[in-house]
Amino acid sequence: VLMTLTCLTLRNYYAKYEPSTLKQSVRANMPISMRKEGDEDIFNPLVFGNNFSQGQLSFPIHLEDPMEIFRSMKAQIDVIKVSPEPLVRHALVKMLTVGSPIPHRTAAALVLDQFGKVTAMLSNVVGPMQEVEFMGKTLDDMSFYAMVPLGLYFGIVQYKGWIKVGICCDSGLEPEPQRLAECWEEAFQALRKAAEFAMPEVTNTIVAQAV
Repeated sequence: VLMTLTCLTLRNYYAKYEPSTLKQSVRANMPISMRKEGDEDIFNPLVFGNNFSQGQLSFPIHLEDPMEIFRSMKAQIDVIKVSPEPLVRHALVKMLTVGSPIPHRTAAALVLDQFGKVTAMLSNVVGPMQEVEFMGKTLDDMSFYAMVPLGLYFGIVQYKGWIKVGICCDSGLEPEPQRLAECWEEAFQALRKAAEFAMPEVTNTIVAQAV
């Protein structure tokens, strides 16, 4: 659902500001955690640090129907879940960066080249579902950002039952990220209406539970 919202956001944005882009291919990298279940002790040197691979999604921004976009995104994610590609990517990056005879500058260029073959980077972080504290202070809100060498980043985080998206843009390409944020709200409303029409019983049940 969140990837569908991201796709609809981009589609709405391009339709408003760059209609010609709707005919082009738009892809994104999506970090995939490689941690094993139970690897939560951050003080353990074997667990501490980043441990992720990446998958790639292609956004069908040429489609207009939100439910068609949903089915396309779900099909791609279902393939990524069973594909060996993230494991292979993880192994290749590890081979290049850990104990490799390849000069660090060359290895870094090879890794960054892979990031540069997409339009955007996405991340979806499941935060605490209940209110938490940090150093004795209650956290009212939570945002998530990752610094990547790309012109567009969507950082999605869930906290206390709410979903928040942080958007970073290259100012040379889009100096006003608020434009994309406005398209996110429009995308949510469009997807909600489409879901209510396609699955009224399920949608009404979810809304009733939320209330």
